[in-house]
Amino acid sequence: MAPAIASASQVVGVGPQLGVIIPLSTTTQGYLNLKSYWEFAHDNRPDGWNAWVTFVISPADQTPGAPPRRMITK
Repeated sequence: MAPAIASASQVVGVGPQLGVIIPLSTTTQGYLNLKSYWEFAHDNRPDGWNAWVTFVISPADQTPGAPPRRMITK
């Protein structure tokens, strides 16, 4: 049986992230997320930038209507 090979690596990354909610209609909304980071402090790995762009469509938050009237009891 072949021995298991452990492949553990560590790296440090730092970078910005920006997210924006975009109303698409009265019932749906979009969420655009941009993030990237620079990897450094590594062993046996290349350094460099990583970046992601994510776009998600989901149901829009419902705006609350008039609050329910409280029943007064004596």
